Amino acid sequence: MVEFFIALYGGFFGAGLGIMLMGGLFMLWVHDIQTNNALKNLLGAIVTAVSVLVLSLSGLVS
Repeated sequence: MVEFFIALYGGFFGAGLGIMLMGGLFMLWVHDIQTNNALKNLLGAIVTAVSVLVLSLSGLVS
């Protein structure tokens, strides 16, 4: 649930998304820093791609 709210925030306003994702993953017991960073990069790319797709298809981007 924590990651969902972070994804909502990151899709709308991407500043600080990486730090928030790393903190959320750490709270979800991903304590290995390299695994945490890799998951952060993957989730950040997914969040950004989905938000760009949604905003483009909704007509909010001119």
